[in-house]
Amino acid sequence: PITVTDVTPAPANQGYVGQTLTFSATFAGTLPISYQWYVDKGSGPVAINPASNPSAVSNILTLANLQSSDAGIYSVTAHNSVGDTPSSVSTLTVLTSPAAPAAGTLGALVLTENPVAYWRLNEMDDPSTGVLPAYDASGHNFDGVYGQFTYNGLNGISGPLPPAFPGFEADNTALACLPGNTNSWVTVPPLNLNTNAVTISMWINPAGAVAANSGLFVTRNSANTDAAGLTFGSVVNAGVAELGYVWNSNSPATYGFNSGLYPPLNQWSFVALVVQTNQATMYLYYIDPNTSQPVLNSAVNSIVHSNEMFNVASTIGTDPNAYVARVFNGYIDDVAVLKSAMTSDQLLAQFSKGVGLSG
Repeated sequence: PITVTDVTPAPANQGYVGQTLTFSATFAGTLPISYQWYVDKGSGPVAINPASNPSAVSNILTLANLQSSDAGIYSVTAHNSVGDTPSSVSTLTVLTSPAAPAAGTLGALVLTENPVAYWRLNEMDDPSTGVLPAYDASGHNFDGVYGQFTYNGLNGISGPLPPAFPGFEADNTALACLPGNTNSWVTVPPLNLNTNAVTISMWINPAGAVAANSGLFVTRNSANTDAAGLTFGSVVNAGVAELGYVWNSNSPATYGFNSGLYPPLNQWSFVALVVQTNQATMYLYYIDPNTSQPVLNSAVNSIVHSNEMFNVASTIGTDPNAYVARVFNGYIDDVAVLKSAMTSDQLLAQFSKGVGLSG
């Protein structure tokens, strides 16, 4: 007989129009084994024609350029000389991807820098399903997944908005993380960067006191041999947290670096980490609410930085070193990762576009 490892992903999956998605199932038994995929769109399972999709007779089904008509319940049956064995089923929901950045907005400017990935966090579907994709607007298909205890636009979470932030769309939304809750972050797939020239940028709005070493965007494997990213709370004084980072496989020379950058509570700031061979620079830009003037701060850690792989999943809103204990308390928006070291002028241009500064 044939034994089967259940179809993956299961029991449910979601994808956006235009994306590529795969289903797979692993079978073991007397060879040879042949396969046939089926989809049920409400009238019972129908065999997928290999003339239109050759992968329909493989153990891995590839659905390219997803369309709403692809929604349905998918399964595969394996056949050998002993007989047929069906897999479990997986339900595919096809979502309409968030709108592309409008011309002249911050989002359009970010895309001109050719990010590896750019999560605008403008989804309006329900994150409590635990399978809602966080769309990668770069077009490189690094879509993340919202944890079931996150909030987003469906829950009324707004990102920076006009008129204070004229570079954003009027319907801009954001991610809200809930400290102390498991699955209160976005998980994104391995970026496979293998470089020491990286920029991580985002907008953050801390809602209150934070746990030490809360994660903003962090990749970390179980052995800490691949550990890198932007953090919040490397130093916490009376609930006021310092911007921090980790690199060099979790070296104390990085996570112990005292940046002296303290993002203000309850307002949006633009923050970035720029890593180069011989230094890392953190940036903190915001508008002083008392003077309405920009505050432009940075801190440099002048040490050698090795290549980091980013070959495991990364998280937006926590640090995988201690997921629940390091959930960021606040809101995150427009997270971009580049395989290059952006200049201070490029980052200032993004901040200026967001807040409407000229010149």
